[in-house]
Amino acid sequence: MKAQEALRLLLLADSADDAALLQRQFAGFARRVVSAVESTRDGYLAALEQDWDVIVADCMLPQFGAAEALTLLQRSGRDCPFIAVSGAVGEEAAVALMRSGAADCISKANLARLGPAVDSALQARDNRRARHAAEQALERMAFYDEVSGLPNQRYFSRELSRWVDAGGAGAAHLMCVGVERLPAIAATLGRQSVDGIVREVAARLQRLLPCGALLSYSGCGDFVAVFRSHATADHAAAEVQSLMRRLAVPYEIRQREIFINPVAGICAIDNADEPIDDLLRRAMAAQGQARERGESMAFFDHQVEQAMLRRLSISQRLRGALQRQDFSLRYQPKVNLATGRICGMEALLRWNDKELGAVPPDQFIALAEESGGIVDVGAWVIREVCRQLRRWRDADLPLLRVAVNVSVRQLRDPLFATTVRQALHDAQLPAAALELELTESDIMTDTETAIALLADLRALGVIITVDDFGTGYSSLSYLKRLPISTLKIDRSFIVDMVDDADSRAIVEAVVALAHSLRLTVVAEGVEEQAHLTFLRDIDCDEAQGYLFSRPLPVEGIAPLLAALAAVDDAYAVPEAEFGIESV
Repeated sequence: MKAQEALRLLLLADSADDAALLQRQFAGFARRVVSAVESTRDGYLAALEQDWDVIVADCMLPQFGAAEALTLLQRSGRDCPFIAVSGAVGEEAAVALMRSGAADCISKANLARLGPAVDSALQARDNRRARHAAEQALERMAFYDEVSGLPNQRYFSRELSRWVDAGGAGAAHLMCVGVERLPAIAATLGRQSVDGIVREVAARLQRLLPCGALLSYSGCGDFVAVFRSHATADHAAAEVQSLMRRLAVPYEIRQREIFINPVAGICAIDNADEPIDDLLRRAMAAQGQARERGESMAFFDHQVEQAMLRRLSISQRLRGALQRQDFSLRYQPKVNLATGRICGMEALLRWNDKELGAVPPDQFIALAEESGGIVDVGAWVIREVCRQLRRWRDADLPLLRVAVNVSVRQLRDPLFATTVRQALHDAQLPAAALELELTESDIMTDTETAIALLADLRALGVIITVDDFGTGYSSLSYLKRLPISTLKIDRSFIVDMVDDADSRAIVEAVVALAHSLRLTVVAEGVEEQAHLTFLRDIDCDEAQGYLFSRPLPVEGIAPLLAALAAVDDAYAVPEAEFGIESV
């Protein structure tokens, strides 16, 4: 309290003389004293509606005493020092008053102590308030996010159980909302713009969420909310969709219109015993599913949970699969459509785990790419293919080119070209025995880097193929610059072309384009005789698919190569035809 402010003093006394006696004790007080006198219980209760700096009460009043006055003060919630004054109360009663919360208890025979007692009580109050303010500041730092002003995850976890216990479960949902593109916005417009977006999103969510909802911010653009909804599942989904549309309305930050891509995952709170970590995990799994689908929101279901647990198990087991020698290769023949003979093969990675069983490639390849493990796995595939080609060659079997799939992560590996060169050298193979297949989208991720690397490999003699052609967004100008030998038409066009005129037109156009660029064209996914007939009619060069053969283990390929050599050696590509010496 500032020195110039008046001291607001409430006196509880049963006579004007007693009040005047108490007031005289403040004659030499450092500050001006503004006092009021009450003697009845009702008057005292009315006075407690106002703010007072200190209350001085006579222990014995006609209607009530100091003990009751102290209790009424405490019930009011006011933080106001209370000093009792007594002419007859004993030491035991005085101690009881102070233990109950009185700042002091002064005898009327020693009223000279009243002024110093008030000073001491006010100082104690100021210290208490300062300590409380500091505690609040520390709590805010510990439990609130500075940027958004919202509770953080720690506070949210603590409060959620109370919220659920108060009747929140049953018709309640937990929702994770992620604001996409924040790193890109930070890189372009700066951190302050991102902070502005976070604050605006927080404000919108507070307005849009139902009354009584809990909302928190855990950083990195991630908000978590819990709210009650008695609507049906379809209506609840519609409500969330509406919320997400309004959340996505552009934001004006620093005189710029900024678009964000909010993505939400929602799970139901089925009972009050649900661990918060499980609820968050489910909502985040649903959010991940929405992100993968390119949607703004998704509700959690147990199929998502099973898929999530499966993905986690695969990710954990994948880390040691190479060391455990759990990987193997299958080889699918390619057929020359003009001759009907096998002209090459594609090596396909397979994983059989002792705990998970056979894991399909579409379940583990993407995880290997995310973790970066695909670099080591891909290097093993290249080495193993070269070793197998050498074994077949040593067994006097035809040397057919084998294609290996390569990911964008491998292309970014500075040692990738060295890995290819060393594998060919160790197996004493001509470089053209190895074909590297890269998807159109992977090449377009970093086209200039890909062109430089592929040019080095092509100069070495390795054959380069663009896989899944037609599914990406490459331009013809880049296609001309790529050092490639082959285009491979994605199986989605082949499977549909019997019944879909557009797919047939695309396949025919790709074949014509490849031939105009002097490229070989391969169709994958050939499963019906009608596919084969059409591809032959448009002069497609090669094909592979279940119509000819499923991917086979090494033991199944060797007899095919032996039969090929026995029928006509002309179809076994001689080593000289590769046009390059062994590396």
